[in-house]
This record gives sequence, C-alpha cells and structure tokens, in this order.
Amino acid sequence: MVSDTVRYYDDFLADRDWLAEGLSWAVVQPASAEATIDGVIKRLRARRVESGDNNPGEFADLAQIGPNVVVFQDNGCALSRPEVLRWLSDGMRVHTVDWTINGNGGVTYAVYGKVLAWMDMNDPDRRHGDDPSVFADDLEDVRAAQGTEYVTPAVMAFVERRTGVRLPAEWMSDEGADPEAGPWVTVRLGSFPADPRPPSSFGHYEPDLDARLRAASEPVRRAALALALRAVTKRFRFSDDDLVRRAVEAVERGLTLDEDARSRIVYLKAHTRRRIAVARNHRAGLRVARRVRRRRGAGRAERRQRSKATGHRPRRRGAELDQRDGRRRTVRSPHRCWGRDAAGAIGDHHMGEDKFPWRARCRGQYR
Repeated sequence: MVSDTVRYYDDFLADRDWLAEGLSWAVVQPASAEATIDGVIKRLRARRVESGDNNPGEFADLAQIGPNVVVFQDNGCALSRPEVLRWLSDGMRVHTVDWTINGNGGVTYAVYGKVLAWMDMNDPDRRHGDDPSVFADDLEDVRAAQGTEYVTPAVMAFVERRTGVRLPAEWMSDEGADPEAGPWVTVRLGSFPADPRPPSSFGHYEPDLDARLRAASEPVRRAALALALRAVTKRFRFSDDDLVRRAVEAVERGLTLDEDARSRIVYLKAHTRRRIAVARNHRAGLRVARRVRRRRGAGRAERRQRSKATGHRPRRRGAELDQRDGRRRTVRSPHRCWGRDAAGAIGDHHMGEDKFPWRARCRGQYR
C-alpha cells in the first residue's frame, strides 16, 4: 500500500514533469557543526548568483528549514559525488537522492566526511559504503514501490523519513529560484578535483592484483589475459566460435588481430552453456510434440470423414458441458496440452528443474 508521504511526492513530481530528466536533492543537518546557508555555500565552494549574472556553470538552490539546509538541483548530480559529500558532511549529516533521465539513481548518506551508505533506488538490496546497514530499518516504502511507478517518489519519501525534512511544493514555483521572490538562494557550484580512481572496473574489485599486473612484464600480462580468456570461453558459447578461437590464439602468441576481426568482436554474443542445453532440450521436446500432433491430426481427419458420412458429430475425448449460468460451454480437454508438456518434461529430465514457465499457465488453464 502506498503511504501518504509517497503520494505527496508522486503529486509533487507529476506537477513538475521536467524533473523526470534529472534531480538531485540534499538535506544537510547539523551534527557537531551548525548547518547554515553561508556555511554550506562555503563547503560547496560556491558563489551566489547575482541579478544579471549570465555566466555558465552548474547551479544549485539552497534554503534554510529550521536548523537544516536543503540543496536542490533540478538537473544535476554534483551533490552525490563522494568528493563533494566528504566536504559537505564535515560535522554534518547529509542525505542525497538523485536520478538521471535513464532511470538510474540512488540515495547516499554521508556523515563526518565518510560516505556510510549508497542504495540503488531500483534495487534496495544493492547497497554499499562503510555501513550500508544504516538504511535497513527505513526501506518499507522503497521496497513496496519496486516494479511500480512510485520508485522515485518512494526514495524522496525515504529521505524525508530519515531526516524529517519535507521538500515543500510551494517553494518550487517558477519564481522559487529567484532570491528576491522566494526563500531560495541560487549559487554557482565550485569545482572539486575528482577522487583518484583505478583505470578500469577490474581495479575497483581487485586493486592489488590490477596494480601488480600493470607493473609486470609483457609476457606475464599476456599469460594472465590468456588465462582469463580461456576461463570465459569454457563458461560461455559465442555466436562466432572461430573468431573467439582466433582472438585467444592471438593473445597467447602476442599477435594483433586484423581490423576486420577487431570490428566483428564488438558484435559477439555470448550465452551460457546451461542456457544452450535448455534450448536444445526444449527443441527436442517440441519435435516430440509435433509428432504427437501429426498422429492426432490423422485421427481427427478420419473421424471428420466418418461424421460427414453419418451426419453425427462425435464428442471430443475429455470434453465436458458446463451448465453454469444456464449456458452450454465446451471445456477443452487437458490432453490438448500434452504436446507442450512433453517439451517441458524432456527439459526437466535433463536440467532437473522447470525451465518453462508457460507450462504452469497451460496447466492452470485446464484445471
């Protein structure tokens, strides 16, 4: 069931459809330091935007709500950058929610210069940080919204639940960003140097191994890459096995593939061998089903000719007459589904589990 807070933010976003393209909202709360607009501006290395200032830059709007400060960007993500949050959360508690036009986004919580938790708004179980468990007791609305149109309102409600601060709809009028017409103070954000990052995604998961391999000699790096490629080719089947074999051999020998082969590698498709086995068993089952249907088709043709000659139409095997509501209905025989079940049965025999969800729908139709 959707809570009142989620409904509030759902109406909030429905009245401002441009926010679907991107949003970043932060609530800064005092901990060991006081939260003020001037203090937050200093931490963001920002400058107030004066009237007539048309210089480019990344902007944000700030407002004081009691002891807290709200920071809002209607199309930006600077407030969720770890290097920004570390400065912003020095002596403060900071909750940030953000998303992009692609539907990606999440909630971040930082305190005393540490990012304690980040949560994917599309998967609340996907969390990381120094202490991701801090979100565990407040996920009711977020979990209930999964797979519905309430995902973004739910994460905004999540921030309100943890902070007690609501983003007021009346502040978001067209004049709200003008410091002379409303409570907002518009600033141009300063620049923050990016945190050091590994050169590849592998470095995030295995930083020590990544660094050691990059510092190793060429033969060692080539042997490690060949080992990884062989492991991948054992686990997956590819749409062009010959091209994959050539690529592995080129890595092992220290050669370079020609330009045509390199361009074709981009379009390779990989499938797990288990998935291919399922598909193969499924096809075998369908062959059995087709043979069954052919045999039945011959029997039906013979019965049809017999009914034409005698003027009597035989009742189908397994058919029943339903007298509900005073109407006569013919209930289809469950035997008509046997052919499809044959395909599933063969797959079950080989795979040890039901891989064909349409079987349950088929059976339920004739129960």
